[in-house]
Order: sequence, then C-alpha cells, then structure tokens
Amino acid sequence: MIFGVMRVINFAQGDFMMLGMYAAYYIFGLFGAHALLGTALNPYLAALIAGPVIFLAGVLVHKLLVSRVTGMRGSALESEGHYAQLILTLGVALVLQNGGLFVFGSTPISIPTPLSSSAWPIGPLYGEAVEVFVNQGQAVSALIAVAVVAAFVLLMGRSRLGKSLRAAADNPEAAIYMGIDVERSHRLAFGFSVAITAIGSGLLVVDETFTPPLANATPLIQRVRSAKPDILLLLPTAISDAKLLLEKMNEFGLGKGKLPTISNGAAILDPDLRSNMNVEQLEGVMSVVANWTTNAQKDFVAEVKKNTSEPWPTQHFVTTYGDMWIFKAALEAAGSTDRQAVAKALRAMDITGGPANFFPGNGKLKFDDNGHRDNASLLIVQWQQGIPIAVYPPKDAVAAPHWPKQ
Repeated sequence: MIFGVMRVINFAQGDFMMLGMYAAYYIFGLFGAHALLGTALNPYLAALIAGPVIFLAGVLVHKLLVSRVTGMRGSALESEGHYAQLILTLGVALVLQNGGLFVFGSTPISIPTPLSSSAWPIGPLYGEAVEVFVNQGQAVSALIAVAVVAAFVLLMGRSRLGKSLRAAADNPEAAIYMGIDVERSHRLAFGFSVAITAIGSGLLVVDETFTPPLANATPLIQRVRSAKPDILLLLPTAISDAKLLLEKMNEFGLGKGKLPTISNGAAILDPDLRSNMNVEQLEGVMSVVANWTTNAQKDFVAEVKKNTSEPWPTQHFVTTYGDMWIFKAALEAAGSTDRQAVAKALRAMDITGGPANFFPGNGKLKFDDNGHRDNASLLIVQWQQGIPIAVYPPKDAVAAPHWPKQ
C-alpha cells in the first residue's frame, strides 16, 4: 500500500512486523488482554490490538521522517531518483533492528494458545481413504487475516476516506485541487500499511518460538541453567539448531549427560550431527523415535554398514526397509498384484518374525481396523560412545541407558 499510494519502497516494513510481534506479546502478557477472552482466544485479541498501536507508531514515523522525502516536499528530489527515500527507509530499518535487539533482547518469545495443539478432523473422505486435520490455531489466524483484508477492501472501496486515498495515489496534484489533503492521505496510508503488517505478525507469533536456523542459543541455555531442571526436553527442528544448542549446553556445564536431555524425532540422531560436532558433546543425549535398530536386527545393521558405508541405519532407513518386507508378505498372501487383494491381505496380516523384526514391539505384526499397528510402541535411543543405540524398552534395547548419578 505504501508503494501504491506514496510510490515509496519501504525497507523497514519487515521491522514494523517485528514491532507488531512484540506489541502483541506485551499486550497479551502485561496489560491484561489474557483476562478478557480466556487462554484460547486472547492471543488473537492481542494481535488485533497491536494493529492500532503500530498504526500510531507508523503515523509518527511518517510525520517526523518519511514526509520529508515524499509527497510535495519530496517532489524536488524526484528528478534525481528516489535515493533519499530508499536511504531513509533503510536507516529506519537499521534503527528498528538494533533498537529492538537492545530493548527487547535476543531471548525467543511466543504467545501460547491451546488451539495451536488442537485440530478439527475433516472426513473420512472418499470412503475411508482420506482424513484431513485442520490445525485450530492456524485456521483461526487465517480467518482473522481474511476478515482484516476484507474490512480494509471495504474501507478502500466504499468509504470517503478510501476514495481520498485512491485519489491521492492516482493523481496527487488533481487531488489537491479537489480539496484532498494529500499529506494526510500519505500519512494514513503509511499507518494502515504497518498496522495490517502488525496484525499479521501478531498472528504469526502465536506459539512460534523461533524460526530455524537459531541465531544464538545463549539466552535459551542461560534460562535452562538458571531454572536448574531435573530433566530437559530439547526439541530442535533442524540439525544446525541441535548442534548449536548442544554445544552451548556443554559450554555452560550441562552437557555429557550431566543434565538428562531427551529430544523427539530422528534429527538429533542423524550421522550428519556427529560429523559436524565434537562426539563427546553428544554423550548421554536421548531421543524418542518411532523406530530404530533393536537387538533383533544386529545382522541387518552389520549388512547395512558393509554395503552402504553408513555408520548406522537411521529411523527412515529401517522403517522403509521393513515396509518393503510388509508389502512382500502381503503380495505373497494375496497371490496377486490387484490393489484390493493386497489391501485385504494387509488388513488380515498377523505374522511373527520376518517384517515384524523391523519394528519395535512384541515381535508380532498386525493391523487394526483403522490401519494402525497393534501394540506399537516407541523407542528411546541414547548417544553412547558416539553411537545412537536403543536403550528402552528392555525387550528391544541394545544396551542399558546411562543416567547421571545424583
């Protein structure tokens, strides 16, 4: 909108987005917005309130700075290009970036809502083949965003204010002759633009703690050390973040099993992680996974290492290999490649050994009416002497878990 009305490229737009996030956060936490609509909807109320707050900030920035190089005052600069406008908005961006770091710090923040961990099921569709789950938090954010855009479109198309903004954009000189305050229109356009950005950023900050890659793990690990927890649930979403967090934990004296650390998923067990950091810093770290090599697959592990030169087969490798054995057994039982016949064989499958050895559990493989594996269990894998190995449950464990002594 800033470019459409004022013909200005705003390099600071993303930094006003950052201000909107912090505005929503402080409105939610400090000024009592959390008491109005309850824990589920109050973050969205905070995001909406952030819009008017950043609107006022945008109007102020335009009045004090941007108006000096735009509108009628900036017409004398147009013959030399728009360099003054570009340099000014870039300077505003730098001030907001470094000012935000100085005032708010680098500690990651978020606005929690129970809706972010809940979903609405849609389906089954196409018989029972497809079932869709829509995240409630993201759906509410999307609806609010659509409503805000629709309201602004109505404002621009139906109101006198909107017509004056469009007139100032189409022909500012003619708009002046018609009695329209072009400077005011530009100021409002700037304010509306950053306000809408602020509302969008307030919706984004709901339950979003940080976006990989993590730039600095120090504030997070400092908070962990100060809290002195008995156990740490470490849930990085990228190998680079896992490396940064584990290295910082060791730097602060929390690594090498001193603080029991449990992650989730196979990312923290990946061979690339061992290749890119000190192996000793991984010692004792655990992760909960759906599948891993167990004591029933020792010959398989040796064969994989010999044929692939990989240090160990990962969760995806083991699961995919086991899936191929399941399909092989189903094809043999069906005696046909017909889809319906194979599907029927899968539903009726009840076997011991063979494909069942590639999945944790009781050594049996059977599926329920929903296609889920009966008696499926999770595994806990721990880094021990540079190798991630299954340590729980005992029937699947390759070694006993190492737990720090109190």
